Amino acid sequence: MLNKKDFLKYASTLAFPIMLQNLIGTLVNIADTVMLGYVSQTAMSASSLANQYTFIFFCLYYGMATGTSVLCAQYWGKGDKKTVEKILGLAERISLIISLIFFVISFTMPTAIMKIFTNSPETIAAGSEYLKVISFSFVFMGFSQIFMSALRSIGKIMLPSVTYIVSLCVNVLCNATFIFGLFGLPKLGVTGVALGTVIARISEVLICLIYSLRSSDVRFRIKYFFAKSDILLQDFIKIATPAVINDVVWSFANSAFAAILGHIGDDMVAANAVAVMVVNIGAIACRGFANATTIIVSQELGKDRIDTAREYGKRMLTITFIVSLIGCAVILAIRPVILDFYRDKLTETAIYYLGIFIIMTTWRFVGEGVNTCLICGCFRGGGDARFGMIVDTIFMWLVAGPLTFLAAYVFKLPPVWVYFVMTLDDMKNKRNAMMSKGEIMNRLATSKEDILAASRELIRENGWAAVSIRSVAAKCSVSAGTIYNYYESKAELLGATIESVWQEIFFHPEDEQVFHDVTTCISWIYERFQYGNKRFPGFFSLHSFGFMKEGKDDGKKRMMRTWGHILNGLCEVLKNDHKIRPDVFDENFTEMQFAEILFSLLLVSVIREDYDPSSVLMLINKTLY
Repeated sequence: MLNKKDFLKYASTLAFPIMLQNLIGTLVNIADTVMLGYVSQTAMSASSLANQYTFIFFCLYYGMATGTSVLCAQYWGKGDKKTVEKILGLAERISLIISLIFFVISFTMPTAIMKIFTNSPETIAAGSEYLKVISFSFVFMGFSQIFMSALRSIGKIMLPSVTYIVSLCVNVLCNATFIFGLFGLPKLGVTGVALGTVIARISEVLICLIYSLRSSDVRFRIKYFFAKSDILLQDFIKIATPAVINDVVWSFANSAFAAILGHIGDDMVAANAVAVMVVNIGAIACRGFANATTIIVSQELGKDRIDTAREYGKRMLTITFIVSLIGCAVILAIRPVILDFYRDKLTETAIYYLGIFIIMTTWRFVGEGVNTCLICGCFRGGGDARFGMIVDTIFMWLVAGPLTFLAAYVFKLPPVWVYFVMTLDDMKNKRNAMMSKGEIMNRLATSKEDILAASRELIRENGWAAVSIRSVAAKCSVSAGTIYNYYESKAELLGATIESVWQEIFFHPEDEQVFHDVTTCISWIYERFQYGNKRFPGFFSLHSFGFMKEGKDDGKKRMMRTWGHILNGLCEVLKNDHKIRPDVFDENFTEMQFAEILFSLLLVSVIREDYDPSSVLMLINKTLY
């Protein structure tokens, strides 16, 4: 374990590139806001409200990136590069599907989306144009976000930083060109901002692909994009789904708040757009350390250093808290500068709102830093994304959301007070802070693959009777509660383990001839049985089969399913073997019947531990050929 001084250096090394990326992203938003301010307040409001839809999309990907980051960091910590690339391919496949769905919705129904957020005809018209163009960036955004989250999780932080710098330059140049009509091009206004974003996203993907082709570390491989891995998919869904739900619920709540502000008036929308930009400036360092927590915690867990991961999580929480206080000071320091800059670009009412909004953001800023570190860093990095999902859902939809609605439409409070009520969702900071005083990670992530591998190893060493929830937990260096997150009972764990043993024994052979020649197939099956007996002593014994009959219904079903695959495979081979005499099989004596005979002989050989196939092969030759 690193001492506190060395740990601070290590954490800063990880956090600084993330800060740089956050800074670049903030600068892009600043550039958009400033340049649109020269166009009109309506253009600024339209872009801000239209981006609420994009914000939901981004939060969905942030949750997916969390699942990608946690799994990749853990497998990288184990030194398993191949599985990291499989996870990347899986995540990119899912991201493409989601991107296409969001593209279709925003491209075909931009006006309907804008009407959710405002009733101003001018803002709706401008925002609809913006949405229709920016929808083309979604596919590119999804790919780059997932790819760069995977790289950050394994400590490759230079490419994301370079990519965001290039993206910033491209975005600012394109925005200026299309907004102001530089180089003889027409002035496109708010549509030009969307077009600049699309071009910037394309540049990000090109950089990622070029890096992938030349990288010796982790690469995006087409074969893994289409590869099927049920266990990895289940792990990804288990970790990513609560994070996705958490972030999407949070984004929907923020979009609902934006819709309330939008229906109050453009002054509120414009002031809030600038206030959010100011908060993002102050939050750069805070979010950098908070997001670095995910990488640190996940990698330590991947190395089976649970106590170290827990201690590092506590240290990162302290660092984030201190940095958040500094961020508050930065926000208050730049407040006069921001107000002076926008005084001739916004209405007097909007400037009044902005001054108050900036002050209000400081009191909730520390809470946001703590939340990000705990929910996105410690809990998600430790495999528990559900806690944040529950807390955000309760406080945003059962507290802040209804109260804001009542304040705006029932009690009709002044706009500033509506904004104050909107910030009450950060009451959840107190609950999260209390959690931080106890165990930062009460659920430590592993994966089904790791659990099943540990279970198979226990069978190999001590027989199937050695497999239990506690023994597997000890083997994985996690708590028993972690195993129960994946398997509800010992019987379910045993059933899954036995199925995985059969899958290891009967892997898909590289020689396709096995599926076209009966004698070759039978010889291969006997070889695999012999391998299984050597690899897992006693697994095929009568005692093991007896275990399957002792009420272990789940295990029995799984074994029968595997046996069914073998039986069906034998039947297919009998149909594919063109050397078999044409008069052997008919309606009275089918391929399936002969396959059942062969399968019975195979089981007898397994029970007797007789792995010589000569007698069965002789029977096949005399019967079929």
